[in-house]
This record gives sequence, C-alpha cells and structure tokens, in this order.
Amino acid sequence: MKKINAIFNIKLVLVFIVLSSVSCSKDSDDPSQSGGTVTVSNFTKTLNENPENGLLIGNIVASTNNGTLAFSLVEQSPEGALYLDAATGALKVANETLFDFETNQIITGTVKVINGDVSKTAQITITLIDLEEDNIYEGSIELKTQQEVNDFGVNNYTRIIGSVTIGSVEEFVYSDIIDLSPLQSIRKVDYSLSVVRNSKLTSTVGLNIDEVGYQLSIVENATLKTLEGLENITSLSFGLFLFGNNELSNVSQLGSLMEIGSLVLINCPLIPNIDFLSNITSLKNLNIDSCDTLKNLDGLSNLTNMTGDYPYVEIRNNTLLENLNGLQNLNASVLNLKVDGNPNLITLRGLENIIPFQDLYIARNNSLQNLNGLENIEVLSFTASILHNPSLTNLDGLNNLHTTNNGIIIENNSTLLSLEGFENLINCSTLLAKNNENLSNFCAIQNLVLENNNLWLQIANNAYNPTKQDIIDGNCSL
Repeated sequence: MKKINAIFNIKLVLVFIVLSSVSCSKDSDDPSQSGGTVTVSNFTKTLNENPENGLLIGNIVASTNNGTLAFSLVEQSPEGALYLDAATGALKVANETLFDFETNQIITGTVKVINGDVSKTAQITITLIDLEEDNIYEGSIELKTQQEVNDFGVNNYTRIIGSVTIGSVEEFVYSDIIDLSPLQSIRKVDYSLSVVRNSKLTSTVGLNIDEVGYQLSIVENATLKTLEGLENITSLSFGLFLFGNNELSNVSQLGSLMEIGSLVLINCPLIPNIDFLSNITSLKNLNIDSCDTLKNLDGLSNLTNMTGDYPYVEIRNNTLLENLNGLQNLNASVLNLKVDGNPNLITLRGLENIIPFQDLYIARNNSLQNLNGLENIEVLSFTASILHNPSLTNLDGLNNLHTTNNGIIIENNSTLLSLEGFENLINCSTLLAKNNENLSNFCAIQNLVLENNNLWLQIANNAYNPTKQDIIDGNCSL
C-alpha cells in the first residue's frame, strides 16, 4: 500500500511540474511581456522656413530592452508636411511648401513607437524661423518723379531682376526727386543702377543696396553731395561711372569696392582724392577727366593689371593733378595712352610700365618739361602725338621708340628746342613737325630720313624748317 501511495505522489508531482511549465509558457505569451519595455521622447526642433524636400529634420529618440522598434506618424498638422521612416525614426520634410512661416509657424505631429504589442506615443513640435525673403520685381524700372519713387516703394521689393534708373534719361530734362527712402527695401539690383539727372537730390540716403551686378552710374545730379546707402557694394562687373556731379565731394561710401570693370570719372570737380579705390587691383579701362581738385592718383596704387579686350588709360583735364605716381604698379599693355590737358602735371613718372600698342597722345600739359616715364615704349602701331606742351624742351623719354606704323605729330610745343630723343626712331611713314616756334634742331631724325625713302616729312612754321635733303646733308640745325 505504501508503494502505491509513493507512485501516486510521484505522478502527482510530475503533473504539477507539467502544469507549472504550461502555466509559465502561457505567461510569456502575454502581450504585456512579449516586446519588453518601450521608451520615447518628445521631439522639438527650431527650423528655418522654406527647407528643401527630403531634408532630415532629426531622429525620434526611442529605445527598448528587447526586440525591434517600428515608427509611425499617427497624425500631423498640417497634413502631409512630414515623412517618418518606419524603421529608423528619421523625420524629414515631405512638402516644403507647408514650411512657410507666413502660413504655418508651427508644424506638429504624433509619433507612435511600437515593439510587438507594446507601444508608446510622443509629440512632435517644429517651430519655424521667419527668414527675410526676396520680394522680386522682374524687369527693369525707370522712376522719373518723386511720385513714381513713392508708388514703387510701397511694394517693398527686395530684388530687381533687371535695371533701376532713378531720374530722367532724357537729355536736358531733370527729375523732381528729392527722397530715395521709399526704396530702402531694395537690397539687390541684378543689372545696373543709375541715378541720373536729378536736379534737387542732395544725397542717396534711403538706399540700402548690397549688390549691383553690372554697372553703377551716377550722372548729372547737380546738387548731389554724398553717396550714402551704397556702402556695401563690393563688385561692379562692367564699371563705375561718375559723371557731371558738380557738388559731389564725398565718395568714400564706395570704399568697399573690391572689383570694378571700367572706371570712368568725368567732370567731378570737388572729389579731392580717389582713395576709395584702394582695394582695386585690376580694371578693364581707366578714364579720369576734369576732376579739378584731384592732386594725385595715389588711390590706384594697388592697381596692377588691365583686363579689357581693348584697354585704354586716359588722364585728361585735371587742373591740379601734379603727378601720376599712383599708376607706378600698373604693368599693362594698353590700346591707347592719353595724358592731356593737365596744366600742373610736371612729370610722366608713374607710366613706366604702361605700354601703349596703338596710340600715344601727350597734349596740353602746360608744366610738362620732358617725357621721362615713357622709356619702355618701343613700337606703336598707329600714331604718337606730342601737342601743345608749352614747357617741353626735348623729347627725352621716347629714346627707345624705334617704330610707328602710322606716324608722329610734333606740333605747337612752344619751348621745344630739338627732336632729341628720336635718335633710335628708324621706322615711320609720316613725321609732321609744325608750329613749334623755338624748334631748330632736327639732327635726331637723320637716321630716320636716311633709312626711309618713302617718309613723308612735313616741317613748317618752326624756328628752322629744313628739307629732307638738308637733313641728309647734315644741315639739320641752326
């Protein structure tokens, strides 16, 4: 009997063990236990408006102690703004047009993170940053009156894809514009900015322009004194043109310029210096004309190169200009070199490395005594003209000139005594020497006359007027 009871007890224990095992197995299948724990954090982000589609905004931060997580967006506002990668939790821009601050300042959503039957939710909050956006005007605009300036300014355009002309483009017609502040929203002009023929405008205060793509022209503004509002412009790919602004005395506001195509300063009687050009290293062309208070060109001392297809250098009619030393670092071959009408200019030093290959024109420089500074000129494809320089006594400085394919004109140089300086000249089709009342020595061109049977030699109204044969025979001076 005891044996039977023992067997029964053993079976009872085994049944208990089996039942216990089954019971444990059923517990592990309980949904609350199968995926382990899930944790997830709310997602917050500050983002610039107008991002590109597909931009990664960030990742939903979630974790589990067992298994793999899956992510889903259960709601979002505005609908369709967000994309969520189900496997990684990467949150991206789905529709960039909905990320516009003026339409939706906040993007929200709810994310559900799942592991098996276990899930947690978190909130998504994306706050957009309002950026200054281009308010674009496509095309060019001419503003001829103050009322047109006011009316256009109401639109608050920030960018003009074209040109802006402020004033009158008609010759001898002037605008009534006095105030440019309605245009203060304009930051970029893609092509050209012209302020032209405004007889009452005293300054450009009110402009706030950072960029002009092509050209800046300030032309015939009779009362304009300063150029405020243009301080941030750094580049003018075609050029800077200041012309006929009789009261303009302060151009320092253009001192940020790093690049200019052509530089044209004409009839700028009150500009005392050109120091605003100190950052300029290259130009396509250079023309400084009738700047009556300009004493030197030191502001161009960093200019080293001319980049135009047909570059030229013209320094003309500058009443107080004393020297050209500011051009001493310019090493360039130019089409034409003209130094004309500068009554106080006493030397051409500074031009040593500027080599004209077509024309040389030295005229009406009342104080100029010699041509020193032109020693590197050897060949001219067209003409050398030396005219109306009443203090010039000789042609020293052109000692290395040996060829002019067209000719040479020496005329109305009242104190010129000789053609000394032309000793190396051997190729020239035409030489005219006229109206030089003290010129009496032509011996320097004896080699030229001997070597050129077809030379057209015209000598008249000088102190001595030898014929070609006289020069050949050695009767070349008084």
